[in-house]
Amino acid sequence: MSDSVRSRQLEELLTSEVAQVVPSAIDRVIIPCGATEAHGAAGLGTDTIIPVGISNRIAEQLNALVAPAVPYGVLKSLRRYPGSVSLDPATYAQLLFEIGTGLLDSGFRKLIFINGHSGNFDGIKQACFRLHRERAAHALAYDWFREPVQGEGYPYGEMGGHSGAAETGLVLALRPGAAPEGRWKDEDAGTLNPAITAYPGPFPIILDNEGAGLPDYDPKKAEIFLESVTSLAASSLKRVLDRWEALGQ
Repeated sequence: MSDSVRSRQLEELLTSEVAQVVPSAIDRVIIPCGATEAHGAAGLGTDTIIPVGISNRIAEQLNALVAPAVPYGVLKSLRRYPGSVSLDPATYAQLLFEIGTGLLDSGFRKLIFINGHSGNFDGIKQACFRLHRERAAHALAYDWFREPVQGEGYPYGEMGGHSGAAETGLVLALRPGAAPEGRWKDEDAGTLNPAITAYPGPFPIILDNEGAGLPDYDPKKAEIFLESVTSLAASSLKRVLDRWEALGQ
């Protein structure tokens, strides 16, 4: 671990400060990957707010710096909702590759992409593999919502799905102003019929089960869940990073 860095936020550091610690003391950088997309119960930046929050809370444990977030991603069924902005899949994958290339050129050796939006899956993984193949980089993609919190660390009955209890709870804990209670309507929430694929989708709050996992605005639950998510993320990522070190990679 390094205690010689003034800030873990890459955007707050002088270029001379980066040169002093990268890669001699810190060779890892986290890139939060989000989206600007309708969420019904929380702000359009939900998918960016969450990975940024996770990244900031685990950076010191991983001895990493945090790069500025990528706030746009690949949208599908919700791209026509007001305020939503989508990138073409090929553009997105190329963007991440070029961001990764720039960070490698700055001296970083290990790239950690923390994803907050399911539509980004393919693009991030393509970029990671290309960076590994073409630049010999160590690169990984982490989807926080694919590693479910269980037991006492999960205070909600169900995660709820898109813009449900889990996502809204994390936004409430990280950026309360982006999760205003009482602003969404009943008709904003529903489950999708697996026999139908519709563009645009009928609901910005997409539940896994009808009427279950609806947005919850209890701040205590939100803090419990945030702590659980960040702890699990740090543990899972550290396991991979430690293995890279042990293998001399």
